[in-house]
Amino acid sequence: MKLNQAIRWEWKSILSSPFLKSIILVFFLASVYGLYKGKQVYSHQKEILERLHDESETQIAEALELYQAGKVSPDDRPWLNIRTPYYAYLIYLQPLAGLSPSPLMVFSVGQAESFPFFKKVSVFSSPYDHDLAPEISNPERISLGSLDFGLMWIYLLPLVLIACAMRIGSFEREVQLHKLIGTLGSEKRWKIQRFAALAIFFFVLLSLLLVIGWMMGEMQASISELAVLGFWALLYLVFWLVLLSFLSELKLYQTGQALIFFLAWILFALIIPGAVQLAVALQFPNTLSLEMIDAKRTGRTEIYEQEFEPTKKEILQKHPELDRSLPDSLRTERALEGIYRMAYREYLSDVTHKLDSVQLEKVSRSRAWFPVNPVSFFHHRLSHLAGTDYDAYQQFKDQITQKAEQLHYQIFFQEWEGTVVDEKIFLETKKALE
Repeated sequence: MKLNQAIRWEWKSILSSPFLKSIILVFFLASVYGLYKGKQVYSHQKEILERLHDESETQIAEALELYQAGKVSPDDRPWLNIRTPYYAYLIYLQPLAGLSPSPLMVFSVGQAESFPFFKKVSVFSSPYDHDLAPEISNPERISLGSLDFGLMWIYLLPLVLIACAMRIGSFEREVQLHKLIGTLGSEKRWKIQRFAALAIFFFVLLSLLLVIGWMMGEMQASISELAVLGFWALLYLVFWLVLLSFLSELKLYQTGQALIFFLAWILFALIIPGAVQLAVALQFPNTLSLEMIDAKRTGRTEIYEQEFEPTKKEILQKHPELDRSLPDSLRTERALEGIYRMAYREYLSDVTHKLDSVQLEKVSRSRAWFPVNPVSFFHHRLSHLAGTDYDAYQQFKDQITQKAEQLHYQIFFQEWEGTVVDEKIFLETKKALE
């Protein structure tokens, strides 16, 4: 049998079966719904970030009006002195850390629906604050609660393939047609052609879903990005078809073949990922949030109980540019609180880096199992391309720490220098924070 005949015969067999047509239709509609849900998350996050950016611009414009009018404080808040760096920048120039959604998010929501994607940064902000607590949960977890395209393609596609492929070879063996097939030609070649026909059928289905998802993503994704995502989705399809083709060589009847296919799905989709998850969780307990809370509570007390001169000396050694100004005794007294705040900010950064290293090791251990955990590997690839995996959120966390350090340094340096904030200094600081 030629390949085109095998394709025509296999497709006709699928489309003439009410059972298979129903399964494929449900799978297709569920995938489209998953894409629509991804579009909702993408549009929602994009809208919120744009709104927050507009609010920040409005606050900056309000501050500039006050400086241009020569005012010291807004009329409704006379206690707020905008000529001091602390109030000027914390109120009107508070940085926004945000994870910009990728248009490919419509294909794999990943962590995007469950975890924070923006934060108004203050001088003592960290990625492990209570409002970002979900951020420190296992980033490699499989979000089974999110019905997105990634879930459908990674976990439910194999079940649809099993339903379509469980009759290949087993039905002919059950009705004793396999001997006739072997007489007319190669039985192995005949089976390969039928699996190839399935591959082409689902490749067409994948292409249609990619186009729909691209349109739902406002056609913002480039063709190359879409092609790479399609390549990994197609490779996952081929992985399962090759596995099912190999298992069909066991020459079982329909019931036995369906059972062995289903057991393979349970092994690769549930048992192996679950075992890896459990092993990593036992080795790295999820207590990072508690460690940061404890560090903030005990560390702040310890730092503020230190002698001022040794603390000041340590800070000046790390920031020699501060010592060049040679502040007088009055300025040193005024900056006393700033010295302790700087020491505490650096302490928080050190704790954050330590917790990040633990998290990175945890993720690395999980990824080390990818060679025997292919389902999680392909799921990770889709999430990575969509910008909803651990790597994307780690960049977001690094952004929080970096912006908090920059904001604190600007406030501390200007307080140390006794700077009186005006419009020019405000704009210069805004540019530095950007």
